Amino acid sequence: IQQKIKTIRRRIETAPESVFPAKDKRVFLEVFDDMAKTQMGRYIFEKAHPDLTFRVKPTGEGVNGSYSYGARCVNLGRRIFEDIHKATTPEKRLYEKLYIAHVIAHETTHSIQHSNNMNNRSNMSVEEAVTIHKLLELDAILNQTIVRYQIGNLPEYRHMIPDKPYASEAEAEPGKVRLVPMHFFFKELKEAKMA
Repeated sequence: IQQKIKTIRRRIETAPESVFPAKDKRVFLEVFDDMAKTQMGRYIFEKAHPDLTFRVKPTGEGVNGSYSYGARCVNLGRRIFEDIHKATTPEKRLYEKLYIAHVIAHETTHSIQHSNNMNNRSNMSVEEAVTIHKLLELDAILNQTIVRYQIGNLPEYRHMIPDKPYASEAEAEPGKVRLVPMHFFFKELKEAKMA
């Protein structure tokens, strides 16, 4: 696992300025290293496509990342790096780093799905294809949530509060996690499967 993580990291370090601008690269490597300290982050990097690369590119409004199956590349939106460069407090910077980790985890999960040929929807009905697509997205959302939680438990991030992301360390409420509708959907899905 450690060798694969080093290989992926080295691809970023050596990426040309046109693919990964230097100031964004520094931030990405900080986030990458934080992810590699977590169990889920290591798992995601271990299982990712062996040829996985990353790049920064302009993306459409509201699009912060995507996975390109043909290029085996995670495209990170220019805007998520602009947001961290504009951060005016240490708490805001940590919050933006946490968000970048969330995007990396989500899109790299699609790389795992690609490696396992899970995105092949040939010979399926439209209903089956849509269902598979939703489940693949759910998988990526669950992984991003776990990564975000595990990074949030690293000493540097531990004081952050999900509902008050820019709070100071003095306002910490350890162990709190924000739940979103997709989490409740997964709980219902799991309960139905168990039944």
